[in-house]
Amino acid sequence: MTSKYFGKICAIVVTYNIGSKYRENFNSILPQVDRVFVIDNGSDQETVSLLKKLQEENPEKVKIVFNEKNTGLAKAQNIGLSLALEEEFDWVLLLDHDSWAHLDMIHNMGRALNNYPERERVGLIAPYLKEINVDRQPRYIVPRYKILFERKYFGTTRVMDDVLCVIASGSLIRMDVIRKLGKFREDFFIDYIDSEFCMALIVNGWKILVVRDAILKHSLGNKHLHN
Repeated sequence: MTSKYFGKICAIVVTYNIGSKYRENFNSILPQVDRVFVIDNGSDQETVSLLKKLQEENPEKVKIVFNEKNTGLAKAQNIGLSLALEEEFDWVLLLDHDSWAHLDMIHNMGRALNNYPERERVGLIAPYLKEINVDRQPRYIVPRYKILFERKYFGTTRVMDDVLCVIASGSLIRMDVIRKLGKFREDFFIDYIDSEFCMALIVNGWKILVVRDAILKHSLGNKHLHN
């Protein structure tokens, strides 16, 4: 399954003691990508058993890497990025285990990219986040004046292209960005990995798109910048 908009797409999911409920979220993204790399960070036996079963059920499409211990989010994501580089993917989707992708999320991201006049400058496409069990709209960090910024709701627009930072989960990244900027900073164990990467992306002339019709249901933690 190679997308007409993106070429070859893979997903990277980092897991840690996720239990048996992950299957629904896994199934939401499996049909939308060509390959799923799951990097497990030293989980318990319940999680390991589930992941092995998912790989057995989808041997051509799913690869699981089992780390002996929790190496941190950035290092685990970088293991996935190394696999994506080796297999020459064009785009990579980052997902948390608690993220559920709407069935047309990737397709709607592709349509938005195809209709965007500066599509070659787009380095990252992010979904519209819907918090699980919370009824509120997401806000996104955009520039206001010189070094100032503000948090902005979508309003009536379908695509935002002035966003400065998004969370990692649901981010679809052009692999050329990784090739040019490098992988994630492993000295950031979990916090600020996505923020630093987005800043580097913007500084180097790439753009971030957020697409209203590309929906991802997600459990947001307090650390994320656009709560």
